[in-house]
Amino acid sequence: MGRSIGFMNPVLQTLPVGYALFRYKSSKEKNHRDYEIVEVNQAFAKITQLQVENILGKRASTVFHGELGAELNFRWNHTSSPMEDAIEFYSKSRDKWYSLQCFTPEEGYLAALIQDISHIKKPEQIYKEVINTQKEMVCRFLPDTTLIFVNQGYCNHFGREEDLLGKKFLDLVPEEEHHVIYAHLRNMAKKKKAITYEHQVILSDKSIRWQEWTDYPIFDDEGKLLEFQSIGYDITERKENQDKLHQSEERIRQLAEHIDQVFWLSTFDEMLYISPAYEKIYGRSCESLYDDPNSYIEAIHPDDREAVLLLANREEYNKGKPFQQEYRILCPDGSIKWIRAKDFPIKDAEGKVIRIAGVAEDITEYKNIQKEILKVQHKLDSIVNTIQDGIWSFSLEENCYVLLNQALETIYEVPLSTIQQNENYWLEVIYEDDKKNALAKNEKLRQQGDADAEYRILLPDGRIKWLYDRSWLIKDDQGMPARLDGIVMDITERKLSEQQLVEAKERADSANQAKSDFLANMSHEIRTPMNGIIGMTELLLASELDPIQRNYLENTLQSAYALLGIINDILDFSKIESGKMEIDEVEFALSELIEQSTLLISTRCQEKNLKLYTKFDKDVPAHLCGDMLRIRQVLLNLLGNAIKFTEQGEIEVTIQKVEEQGKGAACSSDAPLLIEFAVADTGIGIPAEKIHTVFESFTQADGSMTRRFGGTGLGLAISKRLVHLMGGIIYVESHQGKGSRFAFRLPLKSASKEQKNTESIVTMFAGQSLKDKEVSILDPPLPLSSAESFKKSTVLSSAIIPNDSSALRISGLAGNRATKVLVAEDNHVNMLLVTQLLKKMGIETIQANNGREALEILETTSVELIFMDVHMPEMDGLEAAKQIRQREISKQQQPVTIVALTADAMKGDREKCLAAGMNDYITKPFSKHDIVRVIATYLVQEEQQEESQGAMM
Repeated sequence: MGRSIGFMNPVLQTLPVGYALFRYKSSKEKNHRDYEIVEVNQAFAKITQLQVENILGKRASTVFHGELGAELNFRWNHTSSPMEDAIEFYSKSRDKWYSLQCFTPEEGYLAALIQDISHIKKPEQIYKEVINTQKEMVCRFLPDTTLIFVNQGYCNHFGREEDLLGKKFLDLVPEEEHHVIYAHLRNMAKKKKAITYEHQVILSDKSIRWQEWTDYPIFDDEGKLLEFQSIGYDITERKENQDKLHQSEERIRQLAEHIDQVFWLSTFDEMLYISPAYEKIYGRSCESLYDDPNSYIEAIHPDDREAVLLLANREEYNKGKPFQQEYRILCPDGSIKWIRAKDFPIKDAEGKVIRIAGVAEDITEYKNIQKEILKVQHKLDSIVNTIQDGIWSFSLEENCYVLLNQALETIYEVPLSTIQQNENYWLEVIYEDDKKNALAKNEKLRQQGDADAEYRILLPDGRIKWLYDRSWLIKDDQGMPARLDGIVMDITERKLSEQQLVEAKERADSANQAKSDFLANMSHEIRTPMNGIIGMTELLLASELDPIQRNYLENTLQSAYALLGIINDILDFSKIESGKMEIDEVEFALSELIEQSTLLISTRCQEKNLKLYTKFDKDVPAHLCGDMLRIRQVLLNLLGNAIKFTEQGEIEVTIQKVEEQGKGAACSSDAPLLIEFAVADTGIGIPAEKIHTVFESFTQADGSMTRRFGGTGLGLAISKRLVHLMGGIIYVESHQGKGSRFAFRLPLKSASKEQKNTESIVTMFAGQSLKDKEVSILDPPLPLSSAESFKKSTVLSSAIIPNDSSALRISGLAGNRATKVLVAEDNHVNMLLVTQLLKKMGIETIQANNGREALEILETTSVELIFMDVHMPEMDGLEAAKQIRQREISKQQQPVTIVALTADAMKGDREKCLAAGMNDYITKPFSKHDIVRVIATYLVQEEQQEESQGAMM
C-alpha cells in the first residue's frame, strides 16, 4: 500500500480536491476506531487550514475537531464499501459548505476526498432570503430528518437558525408521534408524491402546538431520494376548536334544529330523525330520507361513492367505534360541495349497536382554502423560474453576478454567458443619449439604497428597446453593502403606446385648431360683407321709399339677419362642443333682460299680428346675478321659435320663482333662487312622439318644418347646452294643434336688496304709442325711478322711435358741442356705413384706411372717440391701439375712447381687443343700435357728467 501511495503522490499533490489517507490504529474506547494520518495533499491542508508537517503521523482524533472531525469519525466507523457517495455538511465555525467522500482502498486504510462547495451554495442563500419573506414555516431536511434549511417563519416557532441546522427535526416532535412521521416519509419515498399530515411539535418555549405540514420528496436523476422540502402552518387554534366541537357534540345534538350542521339519528333500516340543515346543505328534502334512509347515497359524488360505502356499512358500525369521512356531494343545482361526516354508533346495555347518530357539515370553504394554500405554495416555487421580467443579483464582495434569470436572455437577446462575463454589459448597450440617466440611477442607488430609471438599449441587430430598471442595495449584518439586486422589464410596447397617444393628441389638437381657425376665418369673411349688406339696407330703409322698394329691402334685411343667425348658431355650437364656452356671472337688471329680449322680436310679432305678454312673479328680485347674455340668448331662441311656429294668437313670457337652492358661488351671500323662464305660444304644437327629439342637434319635430319654416335645427340644442352650463334644466310641454310651453330653470342669486317689481312695465313705454306695434307687455308694477331709467335705455329708444336723431334727443343723449369721431376702416362699404350713421346723429367723422394713418391723424387732430377696425393693411387695429395708449402715457394725454369694429367672433377675440387697450368691442355685422349704444355710453354720459359737475359748481 505504501508503494502505491508513493507512486500516486505527485498526482495527488496536484489535485484541486483535498485528499487525505488514514491508517487504522487501535483505540482505547470501545466500538471506536482511530486513524493515523499517513498522507495529505496541499489542497486538503488549505481547506482544513492546517500545516502538512504538523499533522502527518498524528492520530486523527487529536487533529480534527468540530463538524469535520464529527463527519470523519462517522465515516471511518461506518464506511465499509469500496466507495461511499459524497455527503455535504456545513461548518458553522468556518461558515463554509463542504463535500466529503470516503472509501477504503484496502483493509486497514481509509481515504477521504474533501471539497469546498460554498460557491455552489451561494444561490441557495438568495433562495433562502426569498423564502424568509414568507409567513409560512419552510424547511428542508435529509432522509434521516436532519435539518439543512429553515426560513425565518420556522425560526419564529423553533428558535435560532444556527441552533436548528444539523439537528434532526424529529427532536422537535413528541416521541409518540415519531412512528407516524416515519411512516409518512417512507410512503412519500415509495410513491414519490407529496403528503400533507398533522402532528404535534415542541416549541422553543417547551409549549406543545399542532401543525400541518406538506412534504415534497426530492429525487436525483437516478431516482435516489435526496431530501424533503416542507411547508407548514400552525393549526393549534383549529385543533382546539375541533376539540371543543367534540366536547359539545351532545349539546349540539340537542340544539340540532338551530345549527347549520346536519344531525341525524337512525337504525340500520330506518331514519329516526334528520335536522332541517340537510335540506339547506344537500338541497334535498328530509322526507326523502324518511321514506328511504339510503337515498342519501344518490347525492354522493360518483367518484367518492365506493369509498364512502366501504366504510359506512353494518360490519363497520358493529365495531362500535366512531369514524369520520370527507367526500363530495352533487347538489340538484349542479354545484359540488365537500362534506365532513362523523358517525357515532350507539350501543345498548349489552354492547350491541342499536342506533347510529351522525353529524355532517359543509367544509367546501375549508377545502377551497386548502386548495388556495397549495396554489400559493406552487406559485412560490415557480416565481424565480417562470417570471417574465429579468432578475439579477450582483455580489459586491465577489464582484460578479450570482443570479441571472432566463428572462434576461430574452430581453437583451444575447446568451446569459455574455452578461455573466461582462459586468458592465448592461451599461455598454444603453443608448448613448440615455447613459447619463442610467448612471445617475446607479449613483442614487449607492447613496439611497433604492433607485429606478427608464432607458433605451441597442440590440445586437441594431433595434432599440425601452427598459425599466429598478435596483436595491442589500447590506450584510454589519450594515455594509453586500450586493445589488434588481429587476429589468421590457417596456417597449408601453413606450410605443405612449408615443402613439402623444401623436394622436397632437393630431387631435391640430385638427381642433384647424377647425377653430376655419370657423374664425369663415366668421370674419362672412361678417365683413354682411355688415355692409345689413348696414346699407338699414340706411335705405331710413330713406324715402315706395311700398314695393320697402318690401324688397325689408325682405333683404330679414334674410341677412337669418343668415347671421345661422352663422351665430354654428359658432356657438362649435364653442360648446369643444368645451370653450364660458359662463360669466355678473349682476344684471331683470327689466333690462326682458326689455332687450321682447323688443328685439316685437317687430316680428307685429308682422304676424301676434300679441306678446310678459308676466313677473312678485317674488322675483329686480336684480339678479348670472350670465345675462346667455340667458337672453336662450330666451330669444325660445321666443324666435314661438313666433316662427305661431300663425295667430299670442305669446306669453312668464318669469317666476320656483324654489330656493343650496348655496352657490355668486355675487351675494344669499342662497341662490331657482328662477323659471317660460315661453308659451298658441302655435302648431309638437306631436307627442317627437317631443323627446326637439333638443337634439340638427333636429326639428318634423323634417318638413325645416323646409317650411327654415332654421339650422341647432337653436334648441344650443339652448339646452347653455342652460346645462349655467347649472339649470330645460323642458317642454306641448299639445299638437294647441301650442307649446318651453321653460328653463336656473339657480340665480339676488344681486341686491332693492325693492321688487311693484309697477307695471307698461310704465316704461309712457308717452310712446304701442298700438302701432301691436305689442302688449304686462308686468307687476315697477318703481317710477326704475321705469324712468328703463325708458332712457338706448336699446329701447332705438327700437321704438322712428329715427336716430329723435332717439338721441328723447333719451337726452345729444350734446350741444361739436363732436369728432375717428373711423379707421379699410373696407369702403363699412366705412360708408359708419360715417353715414354718425352723420345722421350730427357727428363729424374723420376717416383713416389703416392704423398708421390713424396715428398720423391723431398727431394733429383731437377726437372724442375712435372706431377701430381690427384687421387692416400696414398696421392692424390692435397694434394701433397699443401705440395710441403708449403715446398718451408718454405725453400725459387724456385717454381717448377706442371701440373695436371686428368680424372676429371666436373665443378670446374680445379679450385681445381689451388687452390692446381698447374700451369696447362691436362685432360685425353691427346695427345702428350698436353705434347709438357706444355714443350714448362713452360720449353722452361723459357730457352729462361734465354738465352735472358744472351745475354743482
